[in-house]
Amino acid sequence: MFLVLSCNDSDEENRQQPSNVNAIAVRAIIADTSLMTMPSPPQIAERIPDTLRVEGDFNGDHIVDVAYAVLYREKRYVVRFSSDSIRSLPLSEGRIRLVNEEDLNNDGRDDLSIFQESAKGGAYKVSTWSYMNGKWKRITRTWVLPYFCDYISDKELKDRIVIEDGTVYYYDTDMKDENFSLVKKEMLLR
Repeated sequence: MFLVLSCNDSDEENRQQPSNVNAIAVRAIIADTSLMTMPSPPQIAERIPDTLRVEGDFNGDHIVDVAYAVLYREKRYVVRFSSDSIRSLPLSEGRIRLVNEEDLNNDGRDDLSIFQESAKGGAYKVSTWSYMNGKWKRITRTWVLPYFCDYISDKELKDRIVIEDGTVYYYDTDMKDENFSLVKKEMLLR
């Protein structure tokens, strides 16, 4: 089966600048969207949308940390933290959403999933990370979550990865089913 997903990004159409407009001013307006572009720690954290800002104890010090997505360069994002003791996550290409998965691997630290939008939209590339020994380690394989240009709520993203009786599962989309039903699959942790 071959599937091509693409979404019309109305923001992209609006970003076409007239030839008589100063390019630097246009870039500043584009970068100053609902995303935070300021350095760590966030100055007005409550203004960040929910899935661009999540709280959790990511380093196991029993203090709540804030993870937030930052537009680093055009279409490139980095995940920073309110605590300077937590390193930033690597740069991602494409818009991202964050979900605190709580402690999936029983190491006493909350784990963080990144839902990274594909270049053309329509699907997220999902990876889950844990902060171990002073650096981030991806603890799951990367999987694709198609959303067909429909909005997926924060709760729906959070419910895609679950723990039942000590086993971690994720809900994958059955692309062979015309209703694209969800299929529960065991998620192996590294």
